[in-house]
Amino acid sequence: MVKVRWEYYVGTSREELPEKGTEGWELTAVTMVEGKECFYFKRPCPSIREELTLSQRRRALEAGGGSSL
Repeated sequence: MVKVRWEYYVGTSREELPEKGTEGWELTAVTMVEGKECFYFKRPCPSIREELTLSQRRRALEAGGGSSL
């Protein structure tokens, strides 16, 4: 059985909801803290293979590769 590792994010702006959805975040709860809405998100952590690919892509773009891999 493969264990899923999760990463979490807490946001305070409704405007970021669509962006977080496209980034793979799942909204799990909304609460009020000191009169402000707090949005709680989770998504699976990338596997080591995915993380290496993302890291390589970032390095290529920072080096001026210009194209999106």
